[in-house]
Amino acid sequence: MSQWVCYTPDDGDIKCVVMGSSESIKDIVPNGCQVLEYAGEAGYESHYVKAGAVVPKTEFPGLKVRTNRITEIPRGTLVSWPDGYQHVENSGTISYEADSAVELWFFFEHPQYLRKRVKVKYDPS
Repeated sequence: MSQWVCYTPDDGDIKCVVMGSSESIKDIVPNGCQVLEYAGEAGYESHYVKAGAVVPKTEFPGLKVRTNRITEIPRGTLVSWPDGYQHVENSGTISYEADSAVELWFFFEHPQYLRKRVKVKYDPS
């Protein structure tokens, strides 16, 4: 029995790790995924596939927090907003506002980087 990493070929995002023979896993591989036999440690939160190899994710690159926006977000990052709204950010910048002083938590997920949580203190005055 082998361990298989199921990943999306365009960005290397690991969707699942399964055990079995190459025949037995065919029905459980998510649509659009490729599989790679891999004997080491692998997890979707800590690894991704690059050039046919499973590699560890690195720290999220430096985001810049400004008065009412966060910039330098890598293209293809899933952004989770404080209200639960999620979207894939491709422009590199998000803007936010509130009617009163507030602390906001944003989460950033990208196939190549470890998940990042950012707390923003915002005061419109």
